[in-house]
Amino acid sequence: MNPITTADIERLRRRIERIEGGRMAPAAPAATPTDEFDLPRRYEPEKTLDGRELENPHGKYFVQERLYPMDKPHGTFDVSRLNAMPGQWLEG
Repeated sequence: MNPITTADIERLRRRIERIEGGRMAPAAPAATPTDEFDLPRRYEPEKTLDGRELENPHGKYFVQERLYPMDKPHGTFDVSRLNAMPGQWLEG
């Protein structure tokens, strides 16, 4: 998969503009960085999602497990293909 480039985004903007028939407002200028900023408030996923918070030497992280039937595609990837992967790749 190739990375998205600025040219790709510009082409997409022009295409959307043609589809919208000139109804799109001009893009707002990018925000300029400042020395002072507000830290985002802490999101607490354990209150809204099934899962749990764990911690390792690198810090805290949230784990959510999802089980898929082997015959279900996940995006463009068949879940059953995980059976062919070396076991050590799947170890947590």
